[in-house]
Amino acid sequence: MGSFIRTFERAKLSTSDFWVFRDEREPVGGAQLVDDVRRLVRRALHSSGDSDALTNAVIAAGSLECGLADANAPCAHRAADLTDALAFNLLQRDEVSLRQILRRMDHLDVPEILVISRPEGFSYYALHPCDLVVVADSLPQSASYAVVGIRSVGTTLSAMITAKLRRAGKQAQRITVRPSGHPYERTLQFTPQQAEWVQSHHHTRSLFVVVDEGPGRSGSTFLSVAEALRKAGISSASIVLVGSHCPKVASLCAPNIEERWREFNFLAAERWACGAYQNLQYLGGGEWRSFLFSGSERDWPACWPQMERLKFLSKDGAHIIKFEGLGTQGESVRGRAECLADAGFGAQFDETENGFIHYRRIAGGQLREHEITRADVERLADYCVFRRREFPAPKTNATMFTNMINFNLSLEFGNQIHFSDEVFNCPAPVIPDSRMRPHEWIRDASGRLIKTDGVSHGDDHFFPGPVDIAWDLAGSAIEWNLSATAEEHLLHRFQRQSGHDA
Repeated sequence: MGSFIRTFERAKLSTSDFWVFRDEREPVGGAQLVDDVRRLVRRALHSSGDSDALTNAVIAAGSLECGLADANAPCAHRAADLTDALAFNLLQRDEVSLRQILRRMDHLDVPEILVISRPEGFSYYALHPCDLVVVADSLPQSASYAVVGIRSVGTTLSAMITAKLRRAGKQAQRITVRPSGHPYERTLQFTPQQAEWVQSHHHTRSLFVVVDEGPGRSGSTFLSVAEALRKAGISSASIVLVGSHCPKVASLCAPNIEERWREFNFLAAERWACGAYQNLQYLGGGEWRSFLFSGSERDWPACWPQMERLKFLSKDGAHIIKFEGLGTQGESVRGRAECLADAGFGAQFDETENGFIHYRRIAGGQLREHEITRADVERLADYCVFRRREFPAPKTNATMFTNMINFNLSLEFGNQIHFSDEVFNCPAPVIPDSRMRPHEWIRDASGRLIKTDGVSHGDDHFFPGPVDIAWDLAGSAIEWNLSATAEEHLLHRFQRQSGHDA
């Protein structure tokens, strides 16, 4: 808890800056991570209809490599070879090589449990492993390249850039590193093995290429690696930073950011996967409101534009194309989308590619809270019953959620409120919808409510994450401004249909 308070104090944030992001590090079975990669490679070999299978395999391999490197596992170097081989296949598919990869995986001995961080760029921000590949052609010429990936996402991205350089006939090797410390003041201390690797490439006058998504809010993660290299004797001219977007440096909040940042050359990725949509109408960043709602902007629903997923309207206006995620996270989201569509609660969709789902537009109109009927209340209850049954989640530690509640209440009301973990312990967590507001629903031609945007918010990097279904029931009551009678009917219907007392 104290570290988060210091984060806000050092950044000099206003009192409106609540704690909203979850720490998504989670323990995962090592064998499960290997099985994920194996399953995706097999799908890439045998399923011509799944264009994302090989992409997802590279991302999954990067997560496995990252977890093993963080654990300092003896087989981490073999996992890195696996990521490299899959990255090369993503650039130049070779079925013989893919079959060899499957055979090599049979002998990968991994720890029982690994701690994994979800790759945010691939999961939420439409970053594709191939986005940084084009940057390799813009790198300064060098006899050899030393690529340094910043874990987590930089693991996969470093493999992609290394594969691109090798495919072009260049000498390239890579390692990955994990900076530590305060989020706005990251530092990096090379291990003895990493320091030796750096010096060997220094002696051959390699160009050092530091790769990651971002930069994020501070820019300190990139700088921690670049400055560690410079401390090791590498000149700034021999260091290039490669990220997923070009930052407004003055807005980054690391100390002395502008002076430190201009010491290094920075190259930004080209959004390769989004190129197919560049001529379509953009609906992200809150633009969907002007498209869907008439009248004054004052009546539009609130949103956080910078955090919205990419969305586009198809040329014929028949589909909303939304980024829902790549990797195993994207697979899970697509599974929920299929489940909701099959049950009649969500929109049907026709295509998925590069993490984007093409949802069919639903004929009907967005709703207002005063338009709710008794049948609508029952539909909300039935939807919550469905989610509780179909989307169970592993039991999680309540400490992070409790700390968030205590911190945000204190920030808002100025008094010290301390709930204990027991208050929020949940014996049967689910992946909630977390977006139950009236405008998130459409009444179709038959009068039935259809839920939009119901597949990803309950399991992304925002709170609440997996919780009791009471979260969505409370959201229904509050966000629809239900009367006491309607709220009682909602809960009674839920209890009768589910056999569960919320």
